Amino acid sequence: HGTMDVPLQGIIFVVHMSIGGDKLVFRYPPVVRTNVSDETLVAFKQSSTSHRPSVDSPTIPMPGDDDTTHSDISSKYKWYNMPSVVIAPILTPKTQLCNQTFDLCIDDSRFIGYPTLINKGESDDDDDDDPNDCECRDEDKKVKVEEKPKTKDDITLYNIMFVLSSAMSTQHSSRFKDMARHISSALKHEEERCLYLSSQVQIMLA
Repeated sequence: HGTMDVPLQGIIFVVHMSIGGDKLVFRYPPVVRTNVSDETLVAFKQSSTSHRPSVDSPTIPMPGDDDTTHSDISSKYKWYNMPSVVIAPILTPKTQLCNQTFDLCIDDSRFIGYPTLINKGESDDDDDDDPNDCECRDEDKKVKVEEKPKTKDDITLYNIMFVLSSAMSTQHSSRFKDMARHISSALKHEEERCLYLSSQVQIMLA
């Protein structure tokens, strides 16, 4: 397949939990850093809120981060090394941007993935149409049953991403987009078959 012009910087896996919100589950190579100041975290959280990713690869400016000790990958790729509470919300898109290619450039880094929604409990709605269920008869439709609060933290979407250089050629980026799509499809299949993704994420976040 030939040698790539620019090496793969890393791989990041994020999820959105129904209760816990955005979580960074996995990042390789791992990142070792010192404490980041509260002011830096607040500034980046505010920036990420106003710059939710779109499909058209926006570029988000990055302020300096002198408190970060970078991993073995090149120190110029600062976004890869950011704390999980900063980078997870940025790499977890809104639902309308899921089930399609995710391509985001931030400074010298390019994040390519395929965010995928997990729709659970769709079949539960079918029970409402059961004619033998007395609670669903016409005379009882005016009675509203209070919903129980959610107690299980389910995965609602996941995004596995390849972190590349923004200088990556179009040919190579297309290959990574295809890989991201195939991997995401395989993970969704295994999740629907045996809840593989949910079980592994619980272990990794424990």
